[in-house]
Amino acid sequence: MPYGLTNAPALFQAFINEIFKYLLGSYVITYIDDILIYSATYKDHICHVTTVLTRLLHNQLYVKAEKCEFHMDSIMFLGNVISKKGVEMDSSKVKAGFRLARSDFNQGVTLIPGVRKLLSISSLDPGMVLSDKVIKEKDDTN
Repeated sequence: MPYGLTNAPALFQAFINEIFKYLLGSYVITYIDDILIYSATYKDHICHVTTVLTRLLHNQLYVKAEKCEFHMDSIMFLGNVISKKGVEMDSSKVKAGFRLARSDFNQGVTLIPGVRKLLSISSLDPGMVLSDKVIKEKDDTN
């Protein structure tokens, strides 16, 4: 992808979306140069991977084998862990957020700014606030 051009990432994303437009949501998810292929069975997965790689090749796009991961049961994708169980936040990011919130509390700062920082760094929707774990963390520090 050429950098330094205005709107290069947006144009590249539009190009990738055009290449995979009939596959997106069926078994492909893309974000700029990250492509996630998911399948119900191993046999389907081999077929899906072949289809995706063929479409890339037909559009003169190439992958670096050392940057690829194939046939994984779980994978990190855009800061989330995706597996058969579903989508979960990366536990290291959650722990870092709680440490940030706890440090604000220990410094005498109200818990709300810590939660605001946590939400801003993790790009969480405010409707997904962290249940009562923050309150338990607060009780443990006393």
